[in-house]
Amino acid sequence: MGRASVGEQGRRVGRGEAPRPARRVGVHPMVYAARSSLRRMAHADPVTAAETAFALAAALHLGFQATVTVLVYPALARAGREHPAQWRAVHDRHSRSIVWLVGVVYVALLAAGVWLLVTGPSPLALLSLAGAWGAVLVTGLVAAPTHGRLDEPDPTLLRRLLLADRARTALALLGALAGAALHV
Repeated sequence: MGRASVGEQGRRVGRGEAPRPARRVGVHPMVYAARSSLRRMAHADPVTAAETAFALAAALHLGFQATVTVLVYPALARAGREHPAQWRAVHDRHSRSIVWLVGVVYVALLAAGVWLLVTGPSPLALLSLAGAWGAVLVTGLVAAPTHGRLDEPDPTLLRRLLLADRARTALALLGALAGAALHV
């Protein structure tokens, strides 16, 4: 065992062990730890940070999409079957209440996806991006126009909406799983 010296904080330091940097006097230990963590993150690989951001956005998107598939759309379709006279009010209330959440989720996917593309994504990251953005594309090309045509609970349009929704959920699952696989 080698000789020990005294480190900057007065802690005995053995050979091969680096002393901890001295903490500035008057700085709370939690603030010091947070600053140190932020400094380390600032020097992190930007591709990894972009992949992590997109994986989190894809997971958020999957959670949102699964909730719509399992809870929201079945209730909407049931309301159309059971209370056709109230359909317009139910559908309009649904559209108004969900639009802000769709905006938050899709803006997160778009921002993280653009960052990912700028940093040069790996093939697995591109698969994640394709899944999540594919779901957004199905929304724009099928689900949103179908919603616009649902003035009454037309069974054909409701079936089309439910099929489009299942496709969106499958694509969101692909995006989230590929995003998670980046970190395994």
